[in-house]
Amino acid sequence: MNLGGKAADAETQNPCLHGLFALPFSNFHDKMTYLGGPFGVRKVRNLSASVYLALAILLVNPTEVWGGDYEKGLDLFERGDYQAALFAWQPLAEKGDANAQNALGWLYNEGKGAGLDFGQAFKWYMLAAEQGNVHAHYNLGFLHEHGNGTPRDEGAAMHWYTLAAQHGDDRAYYRLGLMYARATTTPEDSVRAYMWYHIAAAQAEDQIAAGNRNSLAAQMSPAQLQQAQNLASECVKKNYNGC
Repeated sequence: MNLGGKAADAETQNPCLHGLFALPFSNFHDKMTYLGGPFGVRKVRNLSASVYLALAILLVNPTEVWGGDYEKGLDLFERGDYQAALFAWQPLAEKGDANAQNALGWLYNEGKGAGLDFGQAFKWYMLAAEQGNVHAHYNLGFLHEHGNGTPRDEGAAMHWYTLAAQHGDDRAYYRLGLMYARATTTPEDSVRAYMWYHIAAAQAEDQIAAGNRNSLAAQMSPAQLQQAQNLASECVKKNYNGC
């Protein structure tokens, strides 16, 4: 996978490569530890692209895979034959396989095996998300956040990130923290930002989220910190529902 390109616009152009470059906002650092895409695979610095792909294959939840044809597509994907993977997944996606739909969205978003087409990526992610595919929830959040394939809409982004968080996609914890940190127009924004960063740091062992949380803490009152920590604890107990 080509990880080159301009740092300034890589994140906004490509939600599956977000965070591979440092995109600081004030004192808060954007994510550099996750590779998005159909499998929601954590990116570890300094690993080769082939290792990322191997991790993607290994970490797919086998209970979500529908049949051998989808697995055939995964095998082709792992070997870098993206066009053949697209041909394997297309019929499944058209029949309603949410995993194949989400994977097609990734291919269109990346321009792998097909022309780069954010509109098609949005279409397939949405179809997968409507069936409850958690990675599609996250991917839709990123498209809405950056205006790729759909008008930029932070409210919609937060909606999809929240759904992803509720179903255990720990990338979403960080994105929600980041969005609240970027807002910070009211004390409540800071409290919510700290809450999500704290959850990402504690539940996903996310060191960048921990750093952002600590930077934010220096700007908050003791009462706000206590409120944020209480909210984080309550949110985890509620399985991220109603947070």
